[in-house]
Amino acid sequence: MQSIFICEDNLSQLNNFQTIINNYVMMEDLEMELTLATDNPIDILESLKEKDISNGIYFLDIDLNHEMDGLQLAQAIREYDQLGSIVFITTHAEMAAVTFKYKVEALDFIVKSSVEQIQGQMIEILKLIRERQIQGNSRQKQFVFTSGSKTRTISIDKILFFESLPQAHKIAINTFDSQYQTYDSLSNIEKYDDSFVRCHKSFVINIDNVESIDTKNKLVKMMNGSTCLLANSRIKKIKQLLLEKQPKYD
Repeated sequence: MQSIFICEDNLSQLNNFQTIINNYVMMEDLEMELTLATDNPIDILESLKEKDISNGIYFLDIDLNHEMDGLQLAQAIREYDQLGSIVFITTHAEMAAVTFKYKVEALDFIVKSSVEQIQGQMIEILKLIRERQIQGNSRQKQFVFTSGSKTRTISIDKILFFESLPQAHKIAINTFDSQYQTYDSLSNIEKYDDSFVRCHKSFVINIDNVESIDTKNKLVKMMNGSTCLLANSRIKKIKQLLLEKQPKYD
């Protein structure tokens, strides 16, 4: 899930920006969420310290009536998130040229005018970010599945494991930040990609996202700390695959 941050000192405008973004994300069912909307730039930095944010989206007012302005905030954000998309918002069109001096590689610049104009620009920016993600994902291996009435795609490298659910023919897809449910079988999942490996009758793991295995307790530990059951009959194969990928695995 891609995080969106807003920093705007005018509370009325801050509320408007939240509404615009929340409505569009919900309407388009985007893999984005409004993580934080605040008038204090320090709140943004504290959130980035606490969370491992990569490729976030930041809408920053330049004049924040704070000892740290939006340009300085953008510089500080770059220390935590080098790939994030930064968008400056201001009432002063002449500030556009100034932003380049700060070398934060801003994606866009919104000049405040009418609510409709700001809404249109915000939506176009979110569309552009989404389109670039899709283009980037097309160069990566993708897992395609149906969830409810929607067809979704996830980069295979974001998938941790699949597990069977009590409901017949239903499985859960567990990623680093989400869980999805779909109708399929683990037998089919195994055939989808070489990185998908059965470790138990109820689990298929992404071998590339395994941190370790515990043969005593019969568990596979994934990169995010979650665990999957490990069958005795699968221990040898899992060990061999990990040795091939991690020569120093013990």
